Amino acid sequence: MVLAVARKTLFFILLALIFGNSTCFPAILAVPDNYPSISAAIGLAEDGDTILVRPGTYKENPRIEQKSLLLTSEFLYDSSFSSIEATIIDGSDPSDAQKGSTVTAATSLADGSGVMGFTITGGVGTFLGDRYAGGGVLILDCPNVSIAHNLIVDNAATYGGGLTAYNCGPKVEHNVIIDNSATYAGGIDLVGSQAVVMRNVLYANDATYSGGGICVSESGSAIFNDNVVMMNSADVGGGISCESDSPQIAYNCFWQNTGGDFSACDDVLGDTTCCINYNRVPCDTYSNVFRNPGFVNTEENDFTVLCSSAVIDAGSKINPDKPIGGKRTDIGLLEYEYSSGDFNGVDLLDIDDLVLLIDYIYHDGNAACPLLRADFNCDGKINSLDISLTIAYLFRGGTGPCDF
Repeated sequence: MVLAVARKTLFFILLALIFGNSTCFPAILAVPDNYPSISAAIGLAEDGDTILVRPGTYKENPRIEQKSLLLTSEFLYDSSFSSIEATIIDGSDPSDAQKGSTVTAATSLADGSGVMGFTITGGVGTFLGDRYAGGGVLILDCPNVSIAHNLIVDNAATYGGGLTAYNCGPKVEHNVIIDNSATYAGGIDLVGSQAVVMRNVLYANDATYSGGGICVSESGSAIFNDNVVMMNSADVGGGISCESDSPQIAYNCFWQNTGGDFSACDDVLGDTTCCINYNRVPCDTYSNVFRNPGFVNTEENDFTVLCSSAVIDAGSKINPDKPIGGKRTDIGLLEYEYSSGDFNGVDLLDIDDLVLLIDYIYHDGNAACPLLRADFNCDGKINSLDISLTIAYLFRGGTGPCDF
Protein backbone atom coordinates (compact mmCIF):
# COMPACT_ATOMS: atom_id res chain seq x y z
CA MET A 1 0.00 0.00 0.00
CA VAL A 2 2.83 2.40 0.90
CA LEU A 3 4.53 1.64 -2.41
CA ALA A 4 1.30 2.27 -4.31
CA VAL A 5 0.83 5.64 -2.61
CA ALA A 6 4.45 6.54 -3.33
CA ARG A 7 4.01 5.69 -6.98
CA LYS A 8 0.87 7.83 -7.25
CA THR A 9 2.67 10.73 -5.52
CA LEU A 10 5.56 10.41 -7.96
CA PHE A 11 3.06 10.33 -10.83
CA PHE A 12 1.50 13.65 -9.76
CA ILE A 13 4.96 15.21 -9.38
CA LEU A 14 5.91 14.09 -12.88
CA LEU A 15 2.71 15.52 -14.30
CA ALA A 16 3.43 18.81 -12.60
CA LEU A 17 6.89 18.88 -14.15
CA ILE A 18 5.65 17.90 -17.61
CA PHE A 19 2.81 20.39 -17.63
CA GLY A 20 4.64 23.08 -15.73
CA ASN A 21 2.92 25.87 -17.62
CA SER A 22 -0.46 25.01 -16.11
CA THR A 23 -1.78 27.52 -13.63
CA CYS A 24 -3.57 24.83 -11.63
CA PHE A 25 -2.40 21.50 -10.33
CA PRO A 26 -3.26 18.78 -12.89
CA ALA A 27 -6.42 16.80 -12.21
CA ILE A 28 -7.34 13.20 -12.97
CA LEU A 29 -10.73 12.79 -14.64
CA ALA A 30 -11.96 9.22 -14.33
CA VAL A 31 -14.20 7.61 -16.97
CA PRO A 32 -16.84 6.34 -16.36
CA ASP A 33 -16.50 6.93 -12.59
CA ASN A 34 -17.08 10.68 -12.84
CA TYR A 35 -17.75 11.28 -16.54
CA PRO A 36 -20.00 9.18 -18.78
CA SER A 37 -17.70 9.19 -21.79
CA ILE A 38 -14.16 9.98 -22.87
CA SER A 39 -15.42 12.86 -25.01
CA ALA A 40 -17.30 14.37 -22.07
CA ALA A 41 -14.18 14.27 -19.93
CA ILE A 42 -12.11 15.87 -22.70
CA GLY A 43 -14.67 18.64 -23.03
CA LEU A 44 -14.37 19.56 -19.35
CA ALA A 45 -10.64 18.97 -18.92
CA GLU A 46 -8.04 21.72 -18.69
CA ASP A 47 -4.47 21.83 -19.96
CA GLY A 48 -2.29 19.34 -18.10
CA ASP A 49 -5.12 17.10 -16.91
CA THR A 50 -5.12 13.32 -17.17
CA ILE A 51 -8.16 11.39 -18.35
CA LEU A 52 -8.04 7.92 -16.83
CA VAL A 53 -10.30 5.42 -18.57
CA ARG A 54 -11.39 2.24 -16.78
CA PRO A 55 -11.63 -1.09 -18.64
CA GLY A 56 -14.61 -1.36 -20.99
CA THR A 57 -15.70 -0.63 -24.54
CA TYR A 58 -16.33 3.01 -25.45
CA LYS A 59 -18.15 3.53 -28.75
CA GLU A 60 -17.10 7.07 -29.55
CA ASN A 61 -14.58 9.13 -31.50
CA PRO A 62 -12.76 11.33 -28.98
CA ARG A 63 -10.96 14.43 -30.26
CA ILE A 64 -8.22 16.24 -28.36
CA GLU A 65 -8.17 19.80 -29.69
CA GLN A 66 -6.55 22.96 -28.30
CA LYS A 67 -5.67 21.19 -25.06
CA SER A 68 -2.66 19.34 -23.70
CA LEU A 69 -4.04 16.17 -22.14
CA LEU A 70 -2.90 12.68 -21.27
CA LEU A 71 -5.56 10.16 -22.29
CA THR A 72 -4.72 6.81 -20.72
CA SER A 73 -6.06 3.49 -19.55
CA GLU A 74 -4.98 1.74 -16.35
CA PHE A 75 -1.86 0.75 -18.27
CA LEU A 76 -0.50 3.92 -16.69
CA TYR A 77 -0.39 2.06 -13.37
CA ASP A 78 0.12 -1.61 -14.21
CA SER A 79 2.05 -1.56 -17.54
CA SER A 80 0.04 -4.65 -18.50
CA PHE A 81 -0.99 -5.56 -22.03
CA SER A 82 -4.20 -6.93 -20.53
CA SER A 83 -5.19 -3.33 -19.65
CA ILE A 84 -4.66 -2.38 -23.30
CA GLU A 85 -6.84 -5.25 -24.49
CA ALA A 86 -9.54 -4.52 -21.90
CA THR A 87 -9.89 -0.80 -22.65
CA ILE A 88 -11.36 -0.40 -26.13
CA ILE A 89 -12.16 2.77 -28.05
CA ASP A 90 -14.44 1.71 -30.90
CA GLY A 91 -14.89 4.41 -33.54
CA SER A 92 -17.20 2.46 -35.84
CA ASP A 93 -20.28 4.63 -35.22
CA PRO A 94 -19.21 8.30 -35.51
CA SER A 95 -21.79 11.03 -34.97
CA ASP A 96 -20.30 12.83 -37.99
CA ALA A 97 -19.55 10.52 -40.93
CA GLN A 98 -16.78 12.83 -42.10
CA LYS A 99 -14.99 12.62 -38.74
CA GLY A 100 -14.62 8.86 -38.45
CA SER A 101 -11.08 8.59 -37.05
CA THR A 102 -11.29 6.68 -33.79
CA VAL A 103 -8.95 9.11 -31.97
CA THR A 104 -7.94 12.57 -33.19
CA ALA A 105 -5.34 15.01 -31.87
CA ALA A 106 -5.55 18.30 -33.76
CA THR A 107 -4.18 21.88 -33.75
CA SER A 108 -0.82 23.04 -32.44
CA LEU A 109 -2.26 23.85 -29.03
CA ALA A 110 -2.44 20.10 -28.34
CA ASP A 111 1.36 20.08 -28.06
CA GLY A 112 2.33 17.68 -25.29
CA SER A 113 -0.77 15.51 -25.40
CA GLY A 114 -0.56 11.74 -25.22
CA VAL A 115 -2.71 8.67 -25.89
CA MET A 116 -1.61 5.53 -24.08
CA GLY A 117 -2.86 2.07 -23.26
CA PHE A 118 -5.89 1.46 -25.50
CA THR A 119 -7.23 -0.86 -28.13
CA ILE A 120 -8.11 1.58 -30.92
CA THR A 121 -10.41 0.04 -33.49
CA GLY A 122 -13.28 0.54 -35.94
CA GLY A 123 -12.19 3.91 -37.36
CA VAL A 124 -12.80 4.86 -41.00
CA GLY A 125 -10.86 8.12 -41.19
CA THR A 126 -11.57 11.83 -41.33
CA PHE A 127 -12.42 13.55 -44.61
CA LEU A 128 -9.67 16.03 -45.56
CA GLY A 129 -10.83 17.42 -48.87
CA ASP A 130 -9.82 14.56 -51.16
CA ARG A 131 -9.35 11.60 -48.85
CA TYR A 132 -10.31 9.89 -45.63
CA ALA A 133 -7.18 9.85 -43.47
CA GLY A 134 -6.18 8.27 -40.20
CA GLY A 135 -8.58 5.40 -39.62
CA GLY A 136 -7.41 4.60 -36.10
CA VAL A 137 -5.50 7.74 -35.14
CA LEU A 138 -5.34 11.12 -36.88
CA ILE A 139 -2.73 13.67 -35.84
CA LEU A 140 -2.85 17.17 -37.35
CA ASP A 141 -0.43 20.03 -36.61
CA CYS A 142 0.48 18.62 -33.18
CA PRO A 143 4.21 18.62 -32.40
CA ASN A 144 5.28 16.28 -29.62
CA VAL A 145 2.03 14.33 -29.32
CA SER A 146 2.79 10.85 -27.99
CA ILE A 147 0.96 7.74 -29.23
CA ALA A 148 2.36 4.90 -27.14
CA HIS A 149 1.55 1.41 -25.90
CA ASN A 150 -1.65 0.97 -27.91
CA LEU A 151 -3.14 -1.85 -29.97
CA ILE A 152 -4.30 -0.20 -33.21
CA VAL A 153 -6.32 -2.85 -35.01
CA ASP A 154 -9.01 -3.23 -37.69
CA ASN A 155 -9.24 0.37 -38.85
CA ALA A 156 -9.55 1.58 -42.46
CA ALA A 157 -9.12 4.78 -44.49
CA THR A 158 -8.03 6.02 -47.89
CA TYR A 159 -4.64 7.02 -46.44
CA GLY A 160 -3.26 5.68 -43.16
CA GLY A 161 -5.52 2.85 -42.10
CA GLY A 162 -3.87 2.62 -38.68
CA LEU A 163 -2.48 6.12 -38.16
CA THR A 164 -1.92 9.33 -40.12
CA ALA A 165 0.35 12.20 -39.05
CA TYR A 166 0.17 15.45 -41.09
CA ASN A 167 2.48 18.43 -40.54
CA CYS A 168 3.58 17.35 -37.10
CA GLY A 169 6.28 15.58 -35.13
CA PRO A 170 4.63 12.95 -32.95
CA LYS A 171 6.31 10.14 -31.08
CA VAL A 172 4.77 6.82 -32.10
CA GLU A 173 6.31 4.19 -29.84
CA HIS A 174 5.64 0.70 -28.48
CA ASN A 175 2.39 0.20 -30.40
CA VAL A 176 1.06 -2.93 -32.08
CA ILE A 177 -0.41 -1.80 -35.42
CA ILE A 178 -2.14 -4.78 -36.95
CA ASP A 179 -4.80 -5.71 -39.53
CA ASN A 180 -5.48 -2.16 -40.72
CA SER A 181 -6.22 -1.36 -44.36
CA ALA A 182 -6.11 1.59 -46.76
CA THR A 183 -5.70 2.50 -50.40
CA TYR A 184 -2.28 3.92 -49.47
CA ALA A 185 -0.42 3.28 -46.20
CA GLY A 186 -2.17 0.42 -44.50
CA GLY A 187 -0.38 0.91 -41.19
CA ILE A 188 1.10 4.43 -40.89
CA ASP A 189 0.98 7.45 -43.21
CA LEU A 190 3.45 10.29 -42.63
CA VAL A 191 3.01 13.50 -44.63
CA GLY A 192 5.18 16.53 -43.89
CA SER A 193 5.97 14.87 -40.59
CA GLN A 194 9.07 14.80 -38.41
CA ALA A 195 7.72 11.79 -36.55
CA VAL A 196 9.79 9.50 -34.37
CA VAL A 197 8.46 5.98 -34.98
CA MET A 198 10.24 3.52 -32.71
CA ARG A 199 9.78 0.03 -31.24
CA ASN A 200 6.42 -0.70 -32.84
CA VAL A 201 5.17 -3.89 -34.45
CA LEU A 202 3.48 -3.34 -37.84
CA TYR A 203 1.92 -6.67 -38.74
CA ALA A 204 -0.53 -7.81 -41.44
CA ASN A 205 -1.57 -4.35 -42.60
CA ASP A 206 -2.71 -3.96 -46.19
CA ALA A 207 -2.61 -1.18 -48.78
CA THR A 208 -4.12 -1.50 -52.24
CA TYR A 209 -1.31 0.35 -53.99
CA SER A 210 1.72 1.27 -51.85
CA GLY A 211 2.97 1.25 -48.29
CA GLY A 212 1.49 -1.82 -46.66
CA GLY A 213 3.26 -1.04 -43.40
CA ILE A 214 4.11 2.62 -43.79
CA CYS A 215 4.04 5.34 -46.45
CA VAL A 216 6.30 8.39 -46.17
CA SER A 217 5.89 11.65 -48.11
CA GLU A 218 7.77 14.93 -47.55
CA SER A 219 9.07 13.49 -44.29
CA GLY A 220 12.79 13.08 -44.89
CA SER A 221 13.61 14.07 -41.30
CA ALA A 222 11.36 11.39 -39.80
CA ILE A 223 13.02 8.60 -37.80
CA PHE A 224 11.91 5.01 -38.25
CA ASN A 225 14.02 2.85 -35.92
CA ASP A 226 13.73 -0.40 -33.96
CA ASN A 227 10.41 -1.53 -35.46
CA VAL A 228 9.29 -4.98 -36.59
CA VAL A 229 7.60 -4.76 -40.02
CA MET A 230 6.24 -8.14 -41.04
CA MET A 231 3.64 -9.74 -43.29
CA ASN A 232 2.24 -6.43 -44.54
CA SER A 233 1.11 -6.24 -48.15
CA ALA A 234 0.79 -3.76 -51.01
CA ASP A 235 1.25 -3.70 -54.75
CA VAL A 236 4.65 -2.07 -54.12
CA GLY A 237 6.40 -1.29 -50.86
CA GLY A 238 4.73 -3.89 -48.69
CA GLY A 239 7.02 -2.77 -45.88
CA ILE A 240 7.76 0.91 -46.54
CA SER A 241 7.00 3.17 -49.49
CA CYS A 242 8.99 6.41 -49.77
CA GLU A 243 6.81 8.62 -51.95
CA SER A 244 9.04 11.69 -52.16
CA ASP A 245 12.04 11.20 -49.90
CA SER A 246 13.56 8.58 -47.61
CA PRO A 247 13.62 9.06 -43.84
CA GLN A 248 16.09 7.46 -41.48
CA ILE A 249 15.23 3.75 -41.64
CA ALA A 250 17.59 1.90 -39.32
CA TYR A 251 17.77 -1.01 -36.89
CA ASN A 252 14.43 -2.48 -37.99
CA CYS A 253 13.40 -6.07 -38.67
CA PHE A 254 11.61 -6.82 -41.96
CA TRP A 255 10.00 -10.16 -42.70
CA GLN A 256 7.73 -11.51 -45.43
CA ASN A 257 6.21 -8.26 -46.67
CA THR A 258 4.28 -8.81 -49.91
CA GLY A 259 5.25 -6.31 -52.59
CA GLY A 260 8.79 -5.99 -51.23
CA ASP A 261 10.19 -4.45 -48.09
CA PHE A 262 10.95 -1.08 -49.74
CA SER A 263 9.71 1.05 -52.61
CA ALA A 264 11.55 4.18 -53.84
CA CYS A 265 13.60 4.36 -50.62
CA ASP A 266 17.39 4.53 -50.24
CA ASP A 267 18.94 2.06 -52.69
CA VAL A 268 21.18 0.37 -50.12
CA LEU A 269 18.27 -0.65 -47.92
CA GLY A 270 17.93 -4.42 -47.89
CA ASP A 271 21.45 -5.21 -49.13
CA THR A 272 22.90 -7.49 -46.44
CA THR A 273 26.10 -8.38 -48.33
CA CYS A 274 27.91 -5.53 -46.60
CA CYS A 275 27.50 -5.91 -42.91
CA ILE A 276 27.14 -7.97 -39.73
CA ASN A 277 25.47 -6.43 -36.67
CA TYR A 278 26.40 -6.63 -32.99
CA ASN A 279 24.35 -9.81 -32.71
CA ARG A 280 26.36 -11.41 -35.55
CA VAL A 281 23.39 -11.33 -37.93
CA PRO A 282 23.73 -10.12 -41.56
CA CYS A 283 22.27 -6.63 -41.96
CA ASP A 284 22.25 -3.75 -44.41
CA THR A 285 24.22 -0.51 -44.12
CA TYR A 286 21.63 0.87 -41.69
CA SER A 287 21.63 -2.25 -39.47
CA ASN A 288 18.22 -3.46 -40.64
CA VAL A 289 17.81 -7.25 -40.38
CA PHE A 290 15.66 -9.53 -42.47
CA ARG A 291 14.78 -12.50 -40.27
CA ASN A 292 11.71 -13.97 -38.63
CA PRO A 293 11.43 -12.00 -35.35
CA GLY A 294 10.34 -15.15 -33.52
CA PHE A 295 7.26 -13.91 -31.69
CA VAL A 296 5.75 -16.31 -29.17
CA ASN A 297 2.12 -16.16 -30.39
CA THR A 298 0.88 -13.42 -32.70
CA GLU A 299 -2.66 -14.88 -32.77
CA GLU A 300 -2.92 -14.16 -29.03
CA ASN A 301 -1.21 -10.77 -29.35
CA ASP A 302 1.84 -12.12 -27.56
CA PHE A 303 4.70 -10.20 -29.14
CA THR A 304 7.39 -11.32 -26.73
CA VAL A 305 10.15 -13.18 -28.53
CA LEU A 306 11.81 -16.56 -28.25
CA CYS A 307 15.37 -16.65 -26.95
CA SER A 308 16.61 -17.53 -30.45
CA SER A 309 15.15 -14.35 -31.98
CA ALA A 310 17.35 -12.24 -34.27
CA VAL A 311 15.89 -9.02 -32.83
CA ILE A 312 17.56 -9.52 -29.43
CA ASP A 313 20.48 -7.10 -29.02
CA ALA A 314 19.88 -5.77 -32.55
CA GLY A 315 18.47 -2.36 -31.60
CA SER A 316 19.82 1.15 -32.01
CA LYS A 317 20.85 2.03 -28.47
CA ILE A 318 23.18 0.88 -25.74
CA ASN A 319 20.82 -0.79 -23.30
CA PRO A 320 19.85 1.57 -20.46
CA ASP A 321 18.26 -1.28 -18.50
CA LYS A 322 21.33 -3.28 -17.54
CA PRO A 323 21.85 -5.65 -15.74
CA ILE A 324 19.02 -7.29 -17.70
CA GLY A 325 18.63 -7.41 -21.43
CA GLY A 326 22.19 -7.48 -22.72
CA LYS A 327 24.44 -4.71 -23.96
CA ARG A 328 22.11 -3.33 -26.65
CA THR A 329 18.38 -2.75 -26.78
CA ASP A 330 16.21 -5.12 -28.82
CA ILE A 331 14.16 -4.39 -31.91
CA GLY A 332 10.42 -4.40 -31.19
CA LEU A 333 8.16 -3.85 -28.22
CA LEU A 334 9.94 -5.47 -25.31
CA GLU A 335 13.37 -6.38 -24.04
CA TYR A 336 14.23 -10.04 -23.76
CA GLU A 337 15.62 -10.12 -20.24
CA TYR A 338 18.85 -12.00 -19.53
CA SER A 339 22.07 -11.52 -17.61
CA SER A 340 25.50 -11.85 -19.19
CA GLY A 341 27.45 -14.85 -17.86
CA ASP A 342 24.27 -16.69 -16.81
CA PHE A 343 24.69 -19.43 -19.43
CA ASN A 344 21.78 -21.62 -18.32
CA GLY A 345 19.34 -18.79 -17.59
CA VAL A 346 18.48 -19.60 -13.98
CA ASP A 347 19.37 -16.07 -12.77
CA LEU A 348 22.37 -17.31 -10.82
CA LEU A 349 25.96 -17.30 -12.07
CA ASP A 350 27.61 -20.40 -10.63
CA ILE A 351 29.78 -23.43 -11.42
CA ASP A 352 27.09 -24.86 -13.71
CA ASP A 353 27.43 -21.87 -16.02
CA LEU A 354 31.19 -22.31 -16.12
CA VAL A 355 30.90 -26.01 -17.01
CA LEU A 356 28.42 -25.28 -19.80
CA LEU A 357 30.62 -22.49 -21.16
CA ILE A 358 33.68 -24.75 -21.28
CA ASP A 359 31.63 -27.51 -22.91
CA TYR A 360 30.34 -25.08 -25.58
CA ILE A 361 33.76 -23.63 -26.45
CA TYR A 362 35.87 -26.79 -26.35
CA HIS A 363 33.52 -29.72 -26.84
CA ASP A 364 30.84 -28.46 -29.28
CA GLY A 365 28.26 -28.35 -26.50
CA ASN A 366 24.90 -26.65 -26.70
CA ALA A 367 24.93 -22.89 -27.13
CA ALA A 368 23.39 -20.46 -24.66
CA CYS A 369 20.07 -18.98 -25.73
CA PRO A 370 20.40 -16.18 -26.61
CA LEU A 371 24.03 -16.81 -27.48
CA LEU A 372 25.29 -13.58 -25.91
CA ARG A 373 24.03 -14.79 -22.56
CA ALA A 374 27.44 -16.55 -22.44
CA ASP A 375 29.36 -13.34 -23.19
CA PHE A 376 30.73 -12.52 -19.72
CA ASN A 377 32.51 -9.31 -20.72
CA CYS A 378 30.05 -8.08 -23.39
CA ASP A 379 32.63 -7.83 -26.17
CA GLY A 380 30.38 -9.64 -28.64
CA LYS A 381 32.55 -12.78 -28.59
CA ILE A 382 32.27 -16.11 -26.79
CA ASN A 383 35.81 -17.35 -26.15
CA SER A 384 38.37 -18.45 -23.59
CA LEU A 385 38.52 -14.96 -22.08
CA ASP A 386 34.93 -15.42 -20.90
CA ILE A 387 36.03 -18.66 -19.20
CA SER A 388 38.96 -16.93 -17.46
CA LEU A 389 36.80 -14.06 -16.25
CA THR A 390 34.10 -16.44 -14.99
CA ILE A 391 36.70 -18.42 -13.02
CA ALA A 392 38.13 -15.23 -11.57
CA TYR A 393 34.66 -14.05 -10.53
CA LEU A 394 33.58 -17.35 -8.97
CA PHE A 395 36.80 -18.32 -7.17
CA ARG A 396 39.16 -15.36 -6.94
CA GLY A 397 37.03 -12.34 -6.09
CA GLY A 398 37.22 -11.01 -9.63
CA THR A 399 34.97 -8.40 -11.20
CA GLY A 400 31.44 -9.50 -12.05
CA PRO A 401 29.93 -9.73 -15.52
CA CYS A 402 29.82 -6.59 -17.64
CA ASP A 403 26.17 -5.89 -16.85
CA PHE A 404 26.39 -6.18 -13.07
